[in-house]
Formats: sequence, structure tokens, C-alpha cells
Amino acid sequence: MAQIRIKRVYEAPAPDDGCRVLVDRLWPRGVRRDALHYDIWARDIAPSAGLRSWYHADPGGRWEEFRRRYTDELRASQAVREFVRGIDGADTVTLLYASKNAAENHALILQEYLQKASGGLQPRDFFVIFASPCPGSGLKTMTSAREVSGLGVMVFLQTKR
Repeated sequence: MAQIRIKRVYEAPAPDDGCRVLVDRLWPRGVRRDALHYDIWARDIAPSAGLRSWYHADPGGRWEEFRRRYTDELRASQAVREFVRGIDGADTVTLLYASKNAAENHALILQEYLQKASGGLQPRDFFVIFASPCPGSGLKTMTSAREVSGLGVMVFLQTKR
């Protein structure tokens, strides 16, 4: 699974950036095409033009709804599924974005989505609990739990010995 990072397009490239992917639908302002160091321009996985325009009309008040709507677009996108398959096996992927707002931008949402879609389990997402055998049942309980799709839904599995 690739390590997925984000970085502003205006920051200097680093040797450990890996595959550098521009994830804005529009070309970044003030950047010459021959001056930006990038490997792929994945404009098809950026927010749709309509969603981007809607959000920019009131970014302070629409962030949570933008997050939800963009995640819905990502789930429905064939381009995203192809991108996830394309980065399989890469060590590092750096998503490049132009937004001035480092705390609320689509690259953060995309990074989170791609980590989940590419099977990136973090230690907080998966744990195993071993319990002592139930007397007389022949069961050794092994319960695994994993948060599914960030929705707080837990999946539990139980195996017999």
C-alpha cells in the first residue's frame, strides 16, 4: 500500500515525494506548465466544477457538506477506482493541490478516501481480542473488529477452534 501525502504545488519537490500527482481540476495560478514537477495530472478525481463553484461561494459555512458531497463523488467515480489500481505497488504518492487553506481543502478528503480505498489500515482501525475458551463449548473466541467506511460501523468475526 502506498503512503499517501499531500503538498501544495508551490512547495519545492522533495526526493521522497514519490509519484507526484496534481489533483486540481484547474491548472494552479501563477505556475508555468514547464515549472511544475509532477508525474500525473489527475483532474478527473478532483471535485466536479459544480461542486467546486458551490463550495467556493461560502467555504466557511459549507465545509462539512462539501466533504460529504465530494466523498459521494469519489465513491461513484470510475476514475478514482482506476487511480487506486494505478497506485497499487507505489511506495509514496504525493497529492499536489493549490488551495491556500491547508486545513480545509479537497486534497485532505481525497487523501483520506484513497487511504481507505487502497486498504490502508491504521492501528486504530483494526484490533484482535483473544478470550479464554467458553467451558464446554469447544469454542476459542477470536473476535476481530474493523471500522467500515469511517461510519463507525463495526464488523465482528468469530472463529471456531
